[in-house]
Amino acid sequence: MLQDALNTVREQIQRKRLAVDLSLDEGTPWVMGDAVRLQQVFWNVLKNATINKLFFLSGGIEPGDEEKLKEFGKEEIARRIFGIDINSKFEISPGVKDINKVKEFVEKLRL
Repeated sequence: MLQDALNTVREQIQRKRLAVDLSLDEGTPWVMGDAVRLQQVFWNVLKNATINKLFFLSGGIEPGDEEKLKEFGKEEIARRIFGIDINSKFEISPGVKDINKVKEFVEKLRL
């Protein structure tokens, strides 16, 4: 039922640029009740979720994503970004960023 509720609001979650991880173990208690009403409750919780904490934006951010990031920057939730995690396409060797690529990326974001 929780998975069904999550699937129902997946598009809205993606539009808000949120990620939800649903993991239930065998010890999760069962709830008896009207499945439609319970799904509606979960759906409302997920649909109305807000982030009140700063967060890092990550997920394959690479050179060339500047316009996507600028567009995302117009969203209300973007005010809560603490930092951006850029991917390995900015690296000159494993774990070592090419400072010139990073500077160019930042400059394009500022334009």
